[in-house]
Amino acid sequence: MKSVYIVTSGFYSDYGINCAFTDRDVAQRYCDVWNAAEKSEYSCRDVEEYDLDLPANVKLATSGKLWWTVTFYPKGTYRQDDSWWARPEFAEPKDKNDQLSDKGQFMTRVYCKKEETALKVAQERLMRHRARLEGMG
Repeated sequence: MKSVYIVTSGFYSDYGINCAFTDRDVAQRYCDVWNAAEKSEYSCRDVEEYDLDLPANVKLATSGKLWWTVTFYPKGTYRQDDSWWARPEFAEPKDKNDQLSDKGQFMTRVYCKKEETALKVAQERLMRHRARLEGMG
């Protein structure tokens, strides 16, 4: 399956797409150049990967529920406090496993109707991971 690499920047109402690439390395170099030039946590650009031409048998949300990808960034990554974002996925994701990076970034996917619910479930999962790392779970 082919992918497209979307370069985004901003947060919340300032979030937007800057450009799209068919090559991840080129997209990442574009981000690196802009991030080095801007040196601002609010204009930081990221690369997001999306599949192109999903096969006809992909299950789309028909129950009103969506897959939400929720990502938490540790304190100081983009802002002084912890930050997060949630976005709906319009097809069932290939990888539903929680991911915790060595830099403290946590990403999970949740199947629900509302962003608030996705955030709450993701926060509970993050707390479980943190407790497990501290030897409490």
